Amino acid sequence: MVGSVLLVLIVELLNSAIESLTDRVSLENHELAKRAKDMGSAAVFLAYVNCIVVWGIILFSYWLLMRGFAGMNLGLPAVVPFLAVIFVSAAVPTPGMAGSLDLASKYALTGLFSVSARTAVAFTILFHFLLLLAPIVLGLVALWREGLSFKVIGRLRRKDELPAMH
Repeated sequence: MVGSVLLVLIVELLNSAIESLTDRVSLENHELAKRAKDMGSAAVFLAYVNCIVVWGIILFSYWLLMRGFAGMNLGLPAVVPFLAVIFVSAAVPTPGMAGSLDLASKYALTGLFSVSARTAVAFTILFHFLLLLAPIVLGLVALWREGLSFKVIGRLRRKDELPAMH
């Protein structure tokens, strides 16, 4: 999510650099200079489209998940303030975003939308599980593809006398 916004900023900077460079070389109209500027503008446009699609998918997926819970029949625009609270709370450093994200989700749902506390907690547990599911599955697939197992990693840690992570 943040990457899509950073991509827009990076592409904007590169486009500005291309435009400045072509203007520095010559102020005359030249076909190659026009093409370079047009390609830079097209790259900026695609970065914006990418950002809108990424944020749209996130908004839509949270809205769909909310629709699956009784008492959470919210409209699509109502998800925006919920996501704002969630994104700010996710910036608080905690292991696995546990605690701050969960508390913010519960209070955003109960405070902003008058969702019952039980429904808010159930939603929060499910969405947090879904957030962590993809990285865990991808990590396990990567371990398997590399021929590693937890037993092998344990042996490597003992062999190299690596300290246990706390």
